[in-house]
Amino acid sequence: MRHQLHDLIAPVPGTARQIHSFHFGPQQPEGKVYIQSSLHADELPGMLVAWHLKARLAELEANGRLRSEIVLVPVANPVGLEQVLMDIPLGRYELESGQNFNRLFVDLSEDCNAWPVMPTWCWTCIATSKQWRTCTPRPTPGRR
Repeated sequence: MRHQLHDLIAPVPGTARQIHSFHFGPQQPEGKVYIQSSLHADELPGMLVAWHLKARLAELEANGRLRSEIVLVPVANPVGLEQVLMDIPLGRYELESGQNFNRLFVDLSEDCNAWPVMPTWCWTCIATSKQWRTCTPRPTPGRR
């Protein structure tokens, strides 16, 4: 097994975040498999399964039973995993704005200098109209 660290951009000087990847398989693999979990950082069962899979893949590699390279990333979202409030992982919401990380995708087909304003899911609209739709974000009372 080969362990690699992939540094992420630090939001504040003096802090560091990394994504850990574990690589299993022979030196000359026939193919490649990529497995990740916890892209939604508050969804912990996949992370638990990945850690157990890591031990099993290490056994298979030690016995020469792997023909392809297997790349395992047990925590694909370390930023979301760090967000904990009162011992509860938040995982998908940015604390300052309340934006859902899972809904903030940049349209890469557009010019890189033209960042679009991304809508958010409006729970009031969902509750009243019983359908999914997006609304223009409104300021949260008490927030700057």
